[in-house]
Amino acid sequence: RSRKFLTSSEPHASLTFAPSEAGTPPARRGSPKIFARFRIACPLLLALLLVLQREAVAMPVKHIVLFKFKADTGDDKISAVKDGLLALRPSLPGILDMSFGATFMHDRAQGFTHALVVDLKDKEALTEYAGNADHQAVIANHIKPNLEAPPLAMDYEF
Repeated sequence: RSRKFLTSSEPHASLTFAPSEAGTPPARRGSPKIFARFRIACPLLLALLLVLQREAVAMPVKHIVLFKFKADTGDDKISAVKDGLLALRPSLPGILDMSFGATFMHDRAQGFTHALVVDLKDKEALTEYAGNADHQAVIANHIKPNLEAPPLAMDYEF
């Protein structure tokens, strides 16, 4: 004898089970079409949700700038650059972390003497940082007058 479970008005929604021996689960006869469809659709839906979630989540941005300061640029001028850049952090909430320093591996630096690394909340925060009036003032008053060559800058999401 067999019993029907999960009956519905749709024929593919019912399952038929064979009688079982004591202690063993009943064996399923046939494979309902709806479950076969879910076996294929569920992984595809999960993959789609992961892709959409990744696009919806803003990724942090790392902003790196390498500077070639002139050989006659004194420590006081380098300190003014550092202080001016690091002073931006409290006024721009999109800045997560910020550091500025001199290289100690001059043979590999290809003439670059200092680096700025800024971690920002997202691309929008980078745009806000780049256009900030105080940032532009540090560039115009402290950085550009002391550079030997244009800085090298790059940005990436992480």
